[in-house]
Amino acid sequence: MANDKKITIRIVGESGEGIVSTGEILSRILQDMGQRLMTFRTYPAEIKGGQCLFQLRFSQRSLHTPGENPEILICFDEKSYFEHGMAKESGILIYNSDDTAPESTNSLLSIGIPFDSIAMNDIGNIQTKNMIALGALSHLLSLELDQVENLVAKRFAKKGESIVQANSRALHTGWSYVQDNYFYEHSGIPEEQADEQTVLLSGNQALVLGALAAGCRFYAGYPITPASSIMETMIRELPRFGGLGIQTEDEMAAIGAVIGASYAGEKAMTATSGPGFSLMQEMIGLASMTEIPVVIVDAQRAGPSTGMPTKMEQGDLLMALHGSHGEGPRVVMAPGTVEECFSLTVAAFNIAEKTRTPVILLTDLALAQRMASLPLTLFENVQAIDREILGEQIDGDSMPYSITETGVNPMALPGQPDGMYVPTGLEHDEHGHPNYSPDMHQKMTEKRHKKLGLAFEVHKGFEIFKSDEDESFEIGVISWGSTEGPLREALESLRRENINIPLMQLKLLNPLPRQALFRFIESVEKIVIPEHNYLGQLAGMIEALTAKPVIRLNKVTGLPFNPSELVDFIQKHIRLVPAYHEAV
Repeated sequence: MANDKKITIRIVGESGEGIVSTGEILSRILQDMGQRLMTFRTYPAEIKGGQCLFQLRFSQRSLHTPGENPEILICFDEKSYFEHGMAKESGILIYNSDDTAPESTNSLLSIGIPFDSIAMNDIGNIQTKNMIALGALSHLLSLELDQVENLVAKRFAKKGESIVQANSRALHTGWSYVQDNYFYEHSGIPEEQADEQTVLLSGNQALVLGALAAGCRFYAGYPITPASSIMETMIRELPRFGGLGIQTEDEMAAIGAVIGASYAGEKAMTATSGPGFSLMQEMIGLASMTEIPVVIVDAQRAGPSTGMPTKMEQGDLLMALHGSHGEGPRVVMAPGTVEECFSLTVAAFNIAEKTRTPVILLTDLALAQRMASLPLTLFENVQAIDREILGEQIDGDSMPYSITETGVNPMALPGQPDGMYVPTGLEHDEHGHPNYSPDMHQKMTEKRHKKLGLAFEVHKGFEIFKSDEDESFEIGVISWGSTEGPLREALESLRRENINIPLMQLKLLNPLPRQALFRFIESVEKIVIPEHNYLGQLAGMIEALTAKPVIRLNKVTGLPFNPSELVDFIQKHIRLVPAYHEAV
């Protein structure tokens, strides 16, 4: 039976000191040992300098969050120690004794290691101090040193044998330093056979796999944090599937290329973040008007303008819903977990193909870069939907925009005899010819919007988490996107105190699953909606739809919610007035 113990490790230091690489290597080792993982990272926008943090949490059971206060804290410098000091009693603190001298600590074990001195004097390379720390941690966790060394060698193989050897010596030196100077009895991490096989992926990696599984064969994009790795991976992997990925000169060219590829018959996608998404809005309207299916990923970051490029936020919801001029219909979806970055990407392509409508997938920086253990069964039996194509025998009077019961028509491919048409951004009649008559604009607008309802044939649009025995509640929580994990952990904590609160996690934000939403709202006295934006964008939508006041919790610090702050907020509002707006 799997052990329910959860351990959180936080590594902090200056950007450029190998904080992220240390965390990623450790994550791979623990994954190979059969542990379930979830990670979080935050770093400055500058290439070098500024505080960088990598946190990972592991257990033999599935996790909702990367944890809060760490059981093990590794500080590479004095600033890291004073900003992130040891928060948990009975924890372990590893610090750089060359520049940090803790006066006192509540840690079970406090280990000072002269990272700088060892790296410079013993190894001859200051950049190896992260491997000294990894070696020390490996000893404390009773990891197999050979296994760690092999992963380190793979990580740095492209940098040459001298770099590999220097990091290997640093790893052994850190291990030996703890072994010779400190005594700590650790039972080790059990390598038990997991209930199911898993793979460690980031949100962006899972999203790429979802696109490939759904049949995407063309990608165009422009580099932007935090979506750049989607572009890099698609460009590298698409040729293996007979596809093509390109980097364009800007985001407008990217969305234009994607629309063109889809018009030619290929499933196509682009990915960007807030600034690039703004530039795409007019072309998204073109895709709506011409009824050409495309998928656009917006990996949100803190704004406005350039904002905080390496911090998370959920500020683009209203732009995703209404950003283009006119009323060009689009479907908007939001995964809440790394697992859903795969499954909802498949659903996004299926909806786009089924409805001939652009689909926008909203992730955010925290979710895009979070790593989590996903079951291999997730990737089995993927059902991909293809658009309906006009058959070979086409009537000469065939109309590409016929008014149909569903609003959807088969698409003609360029060059098909008697099927050629011009997909124009002008309002048009059923043949695609420009037409500005009032009646035609009314009919075509209704046709384009009618198709949105078909999205629910692919995905129901929501998920509800609650205790089975309860039917009505004082407080209910509605959320979207990456707030799901912290909320689920917070509500599980409250449930252990016999406080049962249901959560409705919206996956489809346009069209909204209104009937289910109204039923949920009617089952509770008060609604709490936590969001990573200042205005409470979803809360405003819900209030407008239901005329029911919403208790808002809006956090715009660039960092995700912690379960404990959600618990405190909800407890504060039990039996209190319903209408409230609080910013964190």
